[in-house]
Amino acid sequence: MKRRNRPAATLIKEYSDKKSGKVSEARRELQQRFAHLDWSLQKKILTAHLQSCPSDRNWAYPRLMSLWDKSFQPIIEELWQTYHEERCSWIIVNHFSDDYLKSHLEELSQGRNYYFICRRLGADKQFPIDCSRLRPSDYLALMAYLKRPIEAPTAMKLVYAIAERECLSSHYLPMHRQWLEPRQIKPSPLMLDSLDRVHYYLHELPDHDALKLFETWCNRVTDDVLQSPEYKCLLQKPIGDDAFNEKVHTLLLKHMARHLPAETQKTTLSKMTKYNDTLEQLVHTFDLEEFVPQLPSSYF
Repeated sequence: MKRRNRPAATLIKEYSDKKSGKVSEARRELQQRFAHLDWSLQKKILTAHLQSCPSDRNWAYPRLMSLWDKSFQPIIEELWQTYHEERCSWIIVNHFSDDYLKSHLEELSQGRNYYFICRRLGADKQFPIDCSRLRPSDYLALMAYLKRPIEAPTAMKLVYAIAERECLSSHYLPMHRQWLEPRQIKPSPLMLDSLDRVHYYLHELPDHDALKLFETWCNRVTDDVLQSPEYKCLLQKPIGDDAFNEKVHTLLLKHMARHLPAETQKTTLSKMTKYNDTLEQLVHTFDLEEFVPQLPSSYF
């Protein structure tokens, strides 16, 4: 016969008594049944886990993110001051007061926390945001969320950094998310998720100067791909849609790199041809004689 569930209160007692010999079994049952228990029992389980070992605390922290109650603040503050655990800091950044965040700004601003702190405190226009501490996409997302203006040249510098990262990426993801055509015959940087998000962020900024520059850049890249002999050669090849799209993706990255600022273009193209096997395969597989001579020989 299947064993019947024991009372949760009994399990909490066994879990909390480290000499009971039943800690592991009680922990397993409590964690399995946690989501289906009422709040009064959940609070006791969370408190018991917070008072236990690091792995048990790390189990409790993410659940407190969505089940936050101010009664937990003293123990969370004590745990943070004692252990400085990353998951503990998430709770403070999301649920403690603005004054607490401001008074502990530096110690809490590690890693991704800085982005979420800026989301909370950035509504105050006097709160300074350090762009250098954020990834380019995060900075654009933050400015869009806060409706803060960005000068168009600064925004485009971030766009180029994101595009460069895409060019040097070693993996290919099908570009099907919002492009319903099975064969991507008009490739655009907007087919890439990261740059599609950039388009949204720039659209959400107070002014659209950067958006216009970005859309112009995307159109130039697209035109460059469509007019390239490599692309015209691909159109003549009897290959399936998936293979075609993958080759187009490679060409798109190449021509995106060619439209980066001069100071990064050469380095990016050089790295692409050195580390991107698909780029090299495209040259040899399709006998695209025009492919290599279009770039300075120093790139290869």
